[in-house]
Amino acid sequence: MGQEAPLPPERAFSFSVRALDPATVEARFAVAPGYYLYRDKMRFALAPGALAAPPVLPPGKVKDDEFFGRVETYREQL
Repeated sequence: MGQEAPLPPERAFSFSVRALDPATVEARFAVAPGYYLYRDKMRFALAPGALAAPPVLPPGKVKDDEFFGRVETYREQL
């Protein structure tokens, strides 16, 4: 049997955002089984300016990655 093609990013990492109050937004990723997000590869910005404060992220799970070494990742949801 051949390998399955990877999911398109929008299916592997379903994204949603909502306003919690006039100054705060909550961004969520639902991560497909078998996939994960790298904590240090994520970037956030609001058009047309930059974020007023850095995003608050929970600790990730440490993984020894064959390409990037020891990294934090997120599985299932962030």
